[in-house]
Amino acid sequence: MVIVDHAFVDIGSRAAAPASAPGLDSPPELISQTPIVLSVEETSDFGKLPAHSRELHRWAASLHPVPASVETARDCVAQLQDARLGNLPLAVVGTANDTPGYSQLQTRLLALSRQSRQFVAEKSFHSVEIDQPEVVIEAIRQVFREASGR
Repeated sequence: MVIVDHAFVDIGSRAAAPASAPGLDSPPELISQTPIVLSVEETSDFGKLPAHSRELHRWAASLHPVPASVETARDCVAQLQDARLGNLPLAVVGTANDTPGYSQLQTRLLALSRQSRQFVAEKSFHSVEIDQPEVVIEAIRQVFREASGR
C-alpha cells in the first residue's frame, strides 16, 4: 500500500496564544478560522501536466467535490484507531509540511504496518504526484519490491 500526499486538516487543539512581542501590549489575535482554500493549480506546477490531464482535473473540480473538513479528518483519524496492516508493505509519501499535528499523523500512518517506510517530497507543497512524481514512483517501486520479496 502506498499513501500519497494524504489530506491533512489539523484536528488538534488550538495552539496557545503567543506571548506579547517586545514593544506590543498584547499578542496577535486570530480574527478568523475560515480556511484558505487553494486549488492544485495554485499549489503545484500544474502547467507541467499534459493538457488533457489539466482539462480532466478542471472538469472534476467543476463537479464541486466536498473538500476535506475538520469533521472528515476526525473521522479518518478515528478509523485509524483499529486499522492494522500487519506486515503488508506500506509507504507513506508526505511533504516537508510543518503544520502542527502533521508529523504526528505521519507517525500514526507509519504505525499501521510493521513494514512501513516514509518518503518525503521536500520540494512539494501538496500535490507530490505533480511536483515530484519521482518520489511517488520510488515509493511504489519499494512497496512492489517488498511485496514480491525482491
